[in-house]
Amino acid sequence: MESTKELKRQVQDVMAQSERLVSSQTFESDFKEFKVYVEEMQNFVGEHIEDPMVLERINGLPALSYRPISVSIYLITLFPLYVLALFYNYMEKKNALQQVRDVLNTFSSIDFLLGKSR
Repeated sequence: MESTKELKRQVQDVMAQSERLVSSQTFESDFKEFKVYVEEMQNFVGEHIEDPMVLERINGLPALSYRPISVSIYLITLFPLYVLALFYNYMEKKNALQQVRDVLNTFSSIDFLLGKSR
């Protein structure tokens, strides 16, 4: 019972971090920390929860990735490449934000399932 309460608190913490990350000004560093935390939570839930519906959701989480291109002064001088790099970074961030939303939705359903199992 106590471990379920603790897990529920951690799940809600992941959800809160997901929401903060969507509007973060320091997205790249925050995303790295978020990724580590989500992976730790996946491992923890996989080891301590036996509910097949929860396990199905936690195992269905996407692998989080965000790999922007660093823009150097040399790239700026080659304007077409600079524009392509900016567009690539925009698309990478858009993809990463969708992954964060997927994590939020998954942990929201896990939170619901944990509340239901009491």
